[in-house]
This record gives sequence, structure tokens and C-alpha cells, in this order.
Amino acid sequence: MGNGRTVVLAILLFTMFAALIVRLLHIQVWEPEAFGTGHVDLLTQANEQQTQVFLADSGRGTIYDRRGAALTGERDYHIIVFPLARPIDRLTELSAILGWTEEALQGALREIDQPQFLKDTKTGRPIAVSEAQARAIQDLNIPGVHALYSEGDRYAPNRLAHHLLGTIRFNTEAKQGIESGEGVSTGAVGSRGLEKSFDPFLRVSGVNRVTYAVDGAGKPLSGDQTEWENTLALGSESPKSLVTSVDAQIQQIVEQALDQSSSAAPLSRRGVSDGAAVVLDIASGDVLAMASRPHEGEKGEDGLPGEANRALLAMEPGSIFKTVIAVAALDQGIVRREDEFFCDGKLHAYNLPCWTLGEGGHGHLTFADAYAESCNVVFGELAVQLGGDTIAEYADKLGIGHKVGWEGQVYHDQQFAQLPEEEAGQLFHDKRDRHDRYALAQTGIGQRDVRVTPLQAANMVVSLFHPGKLHHPRVVSEIQYDNGDPYFTFEPQVQQTDNPIKSDTLQTVRQLMIEVVQSGTASPLSDAEWKLGGKTGTAQVAKTGKEHKWMIGFGPLDKPQYAVAVVSRYSEGGEAHLDTFQAIMDGLARYESEADSQ
Repeated sequence: MGNGRTVVLAILLFTMFAALIVRLLHIQVWEPEAFGTGHVDLLTQANEQQTQVFLADSGRGTIYDRRGAALTGERDYHIIVFPLARPIDRLTELSAILGWTEEALQGALREIDQPQFLKDTKTGRPIAVSEAQARAIQDLNIPGVHALYSEGDRYAPNRLAHHLLGTIRFNTEAKQGIESGEGVSTGAVGSRGLEKSFDPFLRVSGVNRVTYAVDGAGKPLSGDQTEWENTLALGSESPKSLVTSVDAQIQQIVEQALDQSSSAAPLSRRGVSDGAAVVLDIASGDVLAMASRPHEGEKGEDGLPGEANRALLAMEPGSIFKTVIAVAALDQGIVRREDEFFCDGKLHAYNLPCWTLGEGGHGHLTFADAYAESCNVVFGELAVQLGGDTIAEYADKLGIGHKVGWEGQVYHDQQFAQLPEEEAGQLFHDKRDRHDRYALAQTGIGQRDVRVTPLQAANMVVSLFHPGKLHHPRVVSEIQYDNGDPYFTFEPQVQQTDNPIKSDTLQTVRQLMIEVVQSGTASPLSDAEWKLGGKTGTAQVAKTGKEHKWMIGFGPLDKPQYAVAVVSRYSEGGEAHLDTFQAIMDGLARYESEADSQ
């Protein structure tokens, strides 16, 4: 009886094992490219898991600054180097072509653990070689070393203006089309920034890339296992290029200020680890620079990915919103700059404390003093007097509470937005708060539900110089054919406002901002290279115990050219917002001085 059961069990196990073998043969031999009801290509998936792509050139159109400098990098012959499992055999010949010493080249190659462009050890930029040098390097047939025509570090996470320009992603279906020979589209589409909003114009067929083998952890294996693929020449239509309003030199000034990496910056200054800065041209309203931190691949204090452009995110503005209240109260005749108030540290009727509560308040002060010293009591009281509808009306005239970036018709697209990632912001989350005195008092100091983007904040400063007009900042001025001829021109977009703010009102507010720097909360800026006007803001961030610190303003006073907004998010103290603002303005002063001397 026992032997019979053993035989039956053995037969059962043998049958199951045989069925498993047959099934594996069926998967791996008979249907590896069309497995299951979904016809999954197992060979392709396995290959994709074992290989990755280094993009030499996306083929996409170039993005230029306003002076013709390529923000996405100049196309040239560059050297792509992969991690090498062993010393290269023809090091002497390669170093001779490059004009490097063998020791220097060997040292550079030794540091490489990921595929990358060979870079100048001093500038950190990809090395460009001539076409003849590239051909000579290719003829060496060194495994893991390729000299290809490429766009360099176009998508590097630390390149200039990377948050504004954006990046691309690959469409899996289009990628499979290439491998099956059904098409030549790279499947590369813009995923953020200008690369996304202008994707239909920048996109092109074809790809120039190197595929390489990786291990189970995704790390590149020896450079011996690489394969070059270039189908760009097969594309039937050239991509368009973009001419932006950005100035590469000003963008560099702004990014150095955020990082405080400029050699001219005092050691005591600190940059912004999580925040943004925007520079607008006061005359045109155009974006001259826009930068955000942290970098791609990093995370902010609240866990927000570094890829998110903080310059377009709406956040608590704090006391910079008092500029809206000042404009409204002066324009409505509710207050004059010399009117007197009293602050004992708290607006008791609405339980609104002033930041000087622990010091007994500001005491007796004029309206001009209240703006310079950022008195919560005065502005909470004025907000209640104005009412929610009037506050909303003036905020709208100054570009607060709605998107301000350029939007309009571009051929068949009736609502094309240059900056679609821009958030609208808000004043009142609940309409009932427009008539709630407690909510109005908090709104008047830029708290409660008020949310403003750095772009809107800078544009509000621009609006102070244009009575009856609201600019909608451009970041792209023209789309061009590859030969430089215009394809589409974005005309300046200036909205005429109903019941325009009086010129005298705007002039008074500009003078109030000058006094903020001369003797108010921004007095540390009084030693800047230019005389400036501005307004500080400190916003309490709910449930964090931290603050968003703002500085907005303009300069130089004798001929205002630039409107600047800086925000340092989730600050725990310090004056990084003021340090960064001054570094930007001082950089602009040097920029103008150098331009005048040429």
C-alpha cells in the first residue's frame, strides 16, 4: 500500500515537472516575442532591463537667449566616455589627438563611473573637437570611447536655466517602433518647462544615441558593450528653434546668487537652498532670468522634488502682499502717507499679533512708517476697512490671484501658454471670507489663504511703473526656422485695466519701497552698489514652525530697469533672501557697468 502511494506521488511530481519544462520551452523558444494574450515581447523587455541609453543628440531645436547664445548648448563634436573595465590600449594616440598628457587623460578616465562627456578639468564643460579629430578618434576603435556630433550637456541637471528649459522623456511605444524598424521617431517628448510647452515645434524624427549594458543594479558594465545608433539624418523636417527673452549673463548672475558661488560674494552671505528668483525687465515685462532651487534629483524641505520650478509655484507671500493693500488704501483715499496710527503689538479686535508684540509694538507711527516697518496692526486694520471685494479688485490689477505668463493664440491653439506650469495663486479659498473681518485682517498681511508665485511678485513690481497696464511676461519672443527666419513672433502682451490705478498712487508706493531700504526692514540693502527700492515679507507656514522669506524690489533708483523677486522657502532664520537679492542687484550693477564700458 505504501509503495503504491510512493509510485503515484512520484508519477505526479514527474508530470508536474515535465509540464513546467514544456511551459518554459514554450515561453523561451516558441513565443518569446509574443507571450500571452497581451503578446508581450519578453526578449525586448529583457534587453531593455539590461541596457540603457546615453543620448548624444535629441535632434530637437535649439533654445537661444535674447542675444543669440545657445542656452541648450552649441552642437559640436564631443567625446563620450564610458566606464572602462581595463586600461585602453591606444591611450598615447588618443591623448595626442586631444593635446592632453597621458597622465591627465588617464586621471580623467579613472574618475568616470557613469557614461558622460569628457570635460575640461577647469571649466567642467564638455570638450569640443574638430570634425577631423572626431574622425581620427572614431578610427581608433577604442571600446567605450565615442567622438560624436552632439548637443553636449543639454539635459544635465545642473545646466544653466535647467528648471525653465525643462527636459524630455522617451515614449516607450515610439521607442519600440524604432527597434522594430517601423519608424524613426525617437519618442522623445518634452516633459517639463519650455521643452514641454513648445514640444510640437522643437520635436524632430530620428535619434543619435549610444546604448550600453548595465548590471542588475543598473550600473554600467564595461565600455566594451556599447552600440551607436544615429537616425537623425533620416528625419524629413527640421525642428524649429526658440529665441527667448532670457539673458544668459543675467541668468548666470541669478544662479550664482542663489548658490552664493560667486567669488565676489562675501563669505558671510548665504544662498537659497529651497526657493526661487525672478528678474523681469521693467520696460517690457519680459523674463530676463528665472531660477529655482534645489537642483533636479534633490528634494526640498517639504519633500517637493527639485525638478519643480518654484518660480511658478504659489505660496504664502507674507508682508510683500501689503503692497497690494497700500496701493488699494492710497488709491481709494482711505489713507495718506502721513496719517498716524498706533501699534501696541496686536490688533485686538481681530486677535492679530504684530511681529513686534514681544517688544510692546511699534507705538505711534505714520502710514509710511508702517509700510517700512511692516506693521501687521496697521495693514490688518486697513484690509478690514477696504473689504474683500476691493482687495480682490486691486490684486487683480496688479496681477495677483491669476496667471500672468503669456497666453494667447498660436495658429490653431487658441490658449497657448508659454509657462503652463504656472499656478494661479489665490486670495480667498472660501468666498465667505471676503466678508469675514478676521479673515480680512489676516489676508491684509499676506497670510490665511493668500498664495502668490515669485513670477507674479516680480510682475507686481513691474505694474507699479505702468499705470492702467498689466504686463503678461514673455519668456519666448520668437519661434524660428532652422535658417533663422521667423516662424511665429510673440508680440508683447499688455492688458489695459479698467479704472486704472492713479499715477500718484503708484509713485507714492514706489517711494514707500525706497524708504523700506533706506530705514526699514530691508535696511541691510542700503550698502548695495545701486540705490534700491523694495519690500520684505515673512510668511508663517502652517504646521511647520518655519517661514517663507521674501524680498521684492527694483533698481537702480535713477533709472529703474529691473524688477526682482526672491523667496527662500521653509527658512529657519537668517537673511538668505536679502543676501540673494543684493547679490543679484550687485551683479546687475556690474553687468550694466561692463556694458557701458564696451
